[in-house]
Amino acid sequence: MDLIFGKGASSLKEPGEKTNAKTYRLIIDYLRQGIEGGRFHRGQKLPSEKELCEHFSTSRSSVREALSALEYIGLIEVRGGSGYYVSGSSPVVVGEAVERCATKIVFVLEDDWNIRTLQALFELGLDGASLSISADEGAQWSRKVRAVRQAANDTGMFPTLIVEITEPTTEKRVLAAEMAIKAGMDCVIVDTDAELSPLIEVRRTLDTVEANILVLARMKSAPEKMEDALQVSDGLVLDSSLFTEGENSYRIAAVVAKAMQSGKLLFVAGSVQETMAASGVEGQDLIQKAVQKGFDGVLITTAGAAQKFPLDVLTTVKKAARLQEDKTLSSRGEKRVGHVVASPMADALCSTAVHASQAMKSIAFVVPTETGFTPRMLAKFRQTLPVLAVSPNPHVVRQLRMSWGVRPLLSRRTLRQEDMMQLAIDTALKGNHLREGDSVVGVLGNMDIPNGYNSVKLITVGDIILKGQGIGNGIVSGRVAIVKSLFDINKRAHNKIVAIAATDNEHLGLIEEAAGLIVEEGGLSSHAAIACMTLGKPIIVGAADATELLLEDEQITIDVMRGLVYRGWVNLG
Repeated sequence: MDLIFGKGASSLKEPGEKTNAKTYRLIIDYLRQGIEGGRFHRGQKLPSEKELCEHFSTSRSSVREALSALEYIGLIEVRGGSGYYVSGSSPVVVGEAVERCATKIVFVLEDDWNIRTLQALFELGLDGASLSISADEGAQWSRKVRAVRQAANDTGMFPTLIVEITEPTTEKRVLAAEMAIKAGMDCVIVDTDAELSPLIEVRRTLDTVEANILVLARMKSAPEKMEDALQVSDGLVLDSSLFTEGENSYRIAAVVAKAMQSGKLLFVAGSVQETMAASGVEGQDLIQKAVQKGFDGVLITTAGAAQKFPLDVLTTVKKAARLQEDKTLSSRGEKRVGHVVASPMADALCSTAVHASQAMKSIAFVVPTETGFTPRMLAKFRQTLPVLAVSPNPHVVRQLRMSWGVRPLLSRRTLRQEDMMQLAIDTALKGNHLREGDSVVGVLGNMDIPNGYNSVKLITVGDIILKGQGIGNGIVSGRVAIVKSLFDINKRAHNKIVAIAATDNEHLGLIEEAAGLIVEEGGLSSHAAIACMTLGKPIIVGAADATELLLEDEQITIDVMRGLVYRGWVNLG
């Protein structure tokens, strides 16, 4: 029990100890303190109901009441068949976020892969897992889905769970679609070759119950029907054999353009051998086809020896994707932004965000979302920067794993009056996707945020301690020297940032030595403001309680133009 609860649990309640407080409140306090204090990390599994019952000597009803309360405020979440977890995506290793490829990689799962293999694949960055379905399998298929979901839940990486329907009759296709709904799948792939009726039947079945499941049409032949299939689906999966010279290349280019405008998904399907480019012929490699043509990703079938070493295959494919992305995106240079998506509102919002990112040399887009619409549209602009899409809905997070260049992150639900953008920034920081001092472009779209508004924000990630009115311009970093009385006048302030309530003529020597000033007294006509303008020193006035909030010799950064004071050294460009 010590391994599960640690020493901190005893400060709340020892097993068997009597207390007048309600037991469920003790459980809430224990878990909340553990989460906020860092004992339980984002994505970490919590003690089970049985373990909590034994530790607090209470009934399951009290434990469930506590867990329900924590789930309601968004601190924890239930992952079916696995247990309770701390809300949020599992943090990545520092630097790993930079190494991820924008092209999405989905594997067709093999029957002989066990849960540990699946967990390792998801932890390595597999974006999605595809299972074939048969209406006759029933319980066997359900067990297979539970195993995959268990592996996904244990890693906290939220891969997209996909099912491929290949049934020959209408009755079995409808039954397979109903099985996918019951299993809570994120995406359905429907074989669509000679006619569109299988696709329409599955789509109608899902729409009847308003199931939020992506529907992709798989085309192995009949390229002339690609545009029609795209209209009634959420995207296409094209067999690699369709990528031939001649008329098909023009059709594929037209489909890519339409998918870009509508924000729909495009994948190339093929075997693992095609990812190795053994022929050396330009354009024959599966990864090259996907990246150069502007597809979102690849659907890969393993076979032979590759089936026994899926981790090596995934590593090789990811490396090939990164190399091809570097080659393709660098050859385009800075992408000219024009009319990319069909929606005028979305196009204007995303174009503005792209222009802003190029001007401020930001490292990422941060997009709070509840439906995934804005991140998908922004991804179609094919920028080198990742799109950090932050959502409280696990289903949306899993579906966004299919969109090129999008890194979806799960956040807790926003509390009343809470800033949605700040929550998104905090989520990315805790997941090691951002660091203090990073410049990012925040994008809010009212297309997928209820009661929201369209806006683009230029954000410097950092811990803002103080706000005031800056006089002058520039960015200054240094140590703090706090001056509270005349006894501090002789304090050494050379190249330090002086924090003071107000100044007069006796402080002129101190001002001349300082690298900058932070003054509690406000107004452009104050002594400190006039003295600093005369001496050419950067200053922030009207910074309330500066001498109390700052610490002696603390490292800070001041953005004079915006009147902001950051904790630590922050790279503001």
